[in-house]
Amino acid sequence: AFTETLGLLVAAFPSVWLGLFTHDPLVLATGARYLHVVAPVYGMVGLGLLLYFASQGLGKVGWPVFAGTVRLSIVAAGGVFAIRMHYDLSALFAIVAAAYFAIGATTVIAIRFLERGSLRSDLRRSSGTSHRSDADVDADRLIGAPGEGQSAA
Repeated sequence: AFTETLGLLVAAFPSVWLGLFTHDPLVLATGARYLHVVAPVYGMVGLGLLLYFASQGLGKVGWPVFAGTVRLSIVAAGGVFAIRMHYDLSALFAIVAAAYFAIGATTVIAIRFLERGSLRSDLRRSSGTSHRSDADVDADRLIGAPGEGQSAA
């Protein structure tokens, strides 16, 4: 929530942030264009990092690293394409925004749907239990799954 709030604030008031670093009108205009496009998805970067560190604590960083690779691939391929097509900076900024969105979305999807069972078993093992316990509640919180007595809807 913090990174999304920060992103929305700098997107709404880019000169407050950029003015700390420069007063050059061209740099301020370019920076404002960047922040208007990219900063609103900073929350997805924060979410991706949050889940990466949670996964790191469990020793399961495969999917978050894959999500980072997806982000890098989008920026690299999209950037080369945009430059070859002679698109302006706004297109490059949109590619960066899409890549930022992808890292958060890929990590959430992977952990929510692909790691759900193994995450629970890892938490059970680390807590020394074999039945529904605080570890299951922690797993449900991490992956956003409904707990006991809650519906999936």
